[in-house]
Amino acid sequence: MNASIHNFGKSPQWVIYSSHDVTVGTVLAALNLWNAECIYDSFKHPDKPRDTCVTEFPPFASSVVF
Repeated sequence: MNASIHNFGKSPQWVIYSSHDVTVGTVLAALNLWNAECIYDSFKHPDKPRDTCVTEFPPFASSVVF
């Protein structure tokens, strides 16, 4: 607890968000990394590289690292 108080205001180096698949999917949609257009495009053009698009629904227990 003391470490938290003394380091208040300093941002973390990384943050992990771990949850069930539906909640992680919602976070990915809010960040515009997962949407219907992206999934449709990946279905029509499977060989096209996708750096900013998640093309599959997250597994049952998933994590997002920020």
